[in-house]
Amino acid sequence: MNIGIIVHSQTGNTLSVAEIVSQKLQNRGHSVTIESIVPSDEREIDPTKIQLDRIPDLIPYEGVILACPVRGFNVSGAMLAYLNAIPSLENKKTALFVTHLFPFAWMGGIPTINRMKSICQEKKGNIVGTGIINWKGSNRERNIEQMAIKLSDSF
Repeated sequence: MNIGIIVHSQTGNTLSVAEIVSQKLQNRGHSVTIESIVPSDEREIDPTKIQLDRIPDLIPYEGVILACPVRGFNVSGAMLAYLNAIPSLENKKTALFVTHLFPFAWMGGIPTINRMKSICQEKKGNIVGTGIINWKGSNRERNIEQMAIKLSDSF
């Protein structure tokens, strides 16, 4: 399967997790491309004002993984701008993951995943998996590995 991992990563943390997920998918025989969402101004947080320098095209992909950091207990503005820009996720297996600094998933991760999931379902995406990585957690590496396996098993 041809899978696109579409990632917004301001500090590189989310991108590093995307690379691990990509490797797991490739180990299972999938073709994987990581594409970054690049806002013109990383400081802008209002998704209606964010201009994206790059809007990855989803047409080539049968499966899509959308990944971003939690920003202000919500989906990053750049990812929201991207989700607003894409016309549809119809006929695409779709997985989601977020990274955050909070000690508990309910402090940002769960609401962010739920919002992304809702938007993707409105765009007819077939949600096959989700994940939340606490960047400051003591088990971060193990949690990343487990999530990468879980997501790769979804495709």
